[in-house]
Amino acid sequence: MFNASISYFVYVMKSIKKKRGLPKGTKFTDIKRSPFGIRLFRILRSKKISQRELGDKVGISNRMISYYETNEMGPPLSVLKSMAEALGVTISYLVDESPLKIVDIDNTRPALKKDFKILRSLSRKDQRSVSNMIAGLKAKADQNQIK
Repeated sequence: MFNASISYFVYVMKSIKKKRGLPKGTKFTDIKRSPFGIRLFRILRSKKISQRELGDKVGISNRMISYYETNEMGPPLSVLKSMAEALGVTISYLVDESPLKIVDIDNTRPALKKDFKILRSLSRKDQRSVSNMIAGLKAKADQNQIK
C-alpha cells in the first residue's frame, strides 16, 4: 500500500510539472510590455543593469522586477521612487510622462566620468590593474597623511 501511494504521488507530480520561463526561441525584445515595462527594459539595457541587480538595489526580488516589466500593473510609489533613484532617472520618465532626464546624483567631475566610461570599456584584467594602481595611490596618500 505504501509503495503504491508513493508511486502515485510521483506520477501526479510528473504530470503537473510545468516548464518555467519563456517558450524556446522567444527573444526578450518580442515580449509584450506596458509603456512602463518598455521604459524599464530600455533603461536596464542601456545601463547594463540586470533585473537582479536592480532588485537588490531596490530591495525586491528580480521576479517582481520582471513582473513590473511585463504586466500592466506598475510598482507602488515607494518602489517606483527607489527604482528611479537606483537607475538615475526621474519618476516621470519611468511612468512615460516625460523624455529621459538623467539625474546626476553625485558631484563627480565630467572629466572623471569620462574616465569611468573608458574604464568600463576595458577588459576585466585591465580594470583590475587600474583598481590596483588606485589602491596603491590611496595607500601612499594615507601614509603621507600619517607623517
